[in-house]
Amino acid sequence: MVPAEKISACPLTPAERCTQAYQHHLREARGLASATIANYVPFIRRFLEDRFGDGPVTLSHLCAGDVVRFVQRQAPPFVHETKADFRIDFEDGSSATVYPADSGSSVAVRDKNNAVEYLG
Repeated sequence: MVPAEKISACPLTPAERCTQAYQHHLREARGLASATIANYVPFIRRFLEDRFGDGPVTLSHLCAGDVVRFVQRQAPPFVHETKADFRIDFEDGSSATVYPADSGSSVAVRDKNNAVEYLG
């Protein structure tokens, strides 16, 4: 008998590990429906891969501008994938919310002084 070859799984990138942790958080802590999670996860994975590549994911380095630039580059494919809103809060008190629409995506960026700027 020939021993079965060991098949090793490819190690996850830091962005993939972070995405899996976020998926777990959405399911366990937030109690979101599977369909909602399925809409969020591909967007978050692409965002993290775009921002951090294969390097370490340091969430404290993210800012609203990172989200805005990503959404502006991804708007056409993003709009067709999901109708969900995304809000990301940053450690400095700012936030970014993405509002997908049929004609394109809008992004509201709120700074720590509560000033809001709408882009897109």
